[in-house]
Amino acid sequence: MWAFSLTALVKLILGKGKPQSIVALSIGISVGFLVELFQKYGLIPGTFDFFDLLVETLGAILSLIITIIHSRRNENEKQTD
Repeated sequence: MWAFSLTALVKLILGKGKPQSIVALSIGISVGFLVELFQKYGLIPGTFDFFDLLVETLGAILSLIITIIHSRRNENEKQTD
């Protein structure tokens, strides 16, 4: 869930555009990977789980898709006004 939120926040801060989307997605997935890796080696509390990596990655991708759709919908509404 937090990977979803982090990716959406970064995307909204950076704005629209393909490079911004790639950066937002990269940050969301990278932070998720690092958290799980740190858990695996005992650097932070928690238990490493491969499925957490999968869900965090899917959450980041879904977040990006939703923010892009929302952004395009808002642009279309502004153009029709």
